[in-house]
Amino acid sequence: MCSGHDVSADELTWTFTLRDGLMFHDNAKVLARDCVMSLRRWSSRDSFGQPLLAAASKQIEQIGFEDLSLRDLAASLKVSRAAPYRHFADRRELLAAIAAGGFKHLESAANAAMARHATPSARLESGARTYLAFAARRPHLFRLMFVSDLLTGPEPRDPALIDVANRFHGRFEALVAENCGRRDPSTIKAAALTFWSILHGFALLRMGER
Repeated sequence: MCSGHDVSADELTWTFTLRDGLMFHDNAKVLARDCVMSLRRWSSRDSFGQPLLAAASKQIEQIGFEDLSLRDLAASLKVSRAAPYRHFADRRELLAAIAAGGFKHLESAANAAMARHATPSARLESGARTYLAFAARRPHLFRLMFVSDLLTGPEPRDPALIDVANRFHGRFEALVAENCGRRDPSTIKAAALTFWSILHGFALLRMGER
């Protein structure tokens, strides 16, 4: 990703130069702040990082992501108020990590369910049922992944979350394509969007969002 780097005389400051034209899978430009966000996340994880994520996920399922407080989270883990900030820059970055984990879990569950079927239609039905079951079982996590502004808001979007979300949607589109036969890409995209809209709308209806 980098075309070069410089190191200060005291070796405390490292400056990296990004290559021109770097893009995410959704054609959004990769910015320096995106790289800083990823480096901060993965370079600072220690034995406290995973318990922090687990505790935050548990709280989200109890009270919803809107009411998650880093201060309350630190108190529940009996650590200082500053402890969570050694792993995540802010609340939004923590929520992005939880959402990314949700996408990975959903994709894994869907792949396992679809692997038991031989035909495209059966795989599509199995994947859809897994999606609905996930929404029913983990409604607050589902809303964080698909309803919050983590992927659509004006604030900087987390690169790791963008990658797993794009992979999930790409896999879903490929699954729909298996059932469309020899259709042009625009028709497949339209079919995937229509099917997902119906599926997603039904999931929200069942949890009382509409």
